[in-house]
Amino acid sequence: MVPAATLTVIFIFLDRSPLSEPLWAAGADMHSLFYNFIINPKAQPGDQWCKIRGQVDQKTFLFYNCVNAKAKSISILGGKIDSTKTWEEQTETLRDLGNMLKQELLDIKLENCAATAPAILWANLTCHGRAGEPPSGSWELGFNGQILFHIESNKRKWTEVNPGSSCIKKKWEKNRELTQFLYRTSTDDCGSWFEEFMEHWKEILETRELRHVAGGTAEKTRAVLRVMDLIPPTFRCCCQRAYG
Repeated sequence: MVPAATLTVIFIFLDRSPLSEPLWAAGADMHSLFYNFIINPKAQPGDQWCKIRGQVDQKTFLFYNCVNAKAKSISILGGKIDSTKTWEEQTETLRDLGNMLKQELLDIKLENCAATAPAILWANLTCHGRAGEPPSGSWELGFNGQILFHIESNKRKWTEVNPGSSCIKKKWEKNRELTQFLYRTSTDDCGSWFEEFMEHWKEILETRELRHVAGGTAEKTRAVLRVMDLIPPTFRCCCQRAYG
């Protein structure tokens, strides 16, 4: 006979099983849209002189090839949005951003910054926010994976993150066209993409949650049936009423 204390422990475990924990949990309403640019103006003709990766909540959904100016959708989210007008607008903006950043990197060599100008430019565009609230955006720029500058969407000021790059900072900060373009893409463009992409992303997460809950319920039922086989017939009646 299975002791009553053992039965209590078994059913407490089943009630608190992590299978019932939802994917859309508290705090999960903060989301992010992220684009990483890697620009190499010294690339050979025909090679990828820039690479762009797009992510939602750190899940990659886009790869952009600057050679043929095409964005390739990755994952379920990419498949849902790659035929939308927003996807086309996003692709055009990514193309323009890649070209502008490449030109800015080449222009550095014409200034006194030439001696310290590295070959590969890194840039990160990020929008983040909660559901139902306007997202905020920012830019990070640097070289060889090291971030040197930061720009908030509500400011048009370049903030130097690491010392020793004031020459490049002064040059870019004076470039109104570059500053306005980066500001607009981190607010208007990225903000509109964020709002539309999040609608599709939420649908995907909710679908996964339903499957998760359904799978967890089935697994919990199988676990109960396995435990019921261990319970003497005299105790099964009350247990079936409680968990059947």
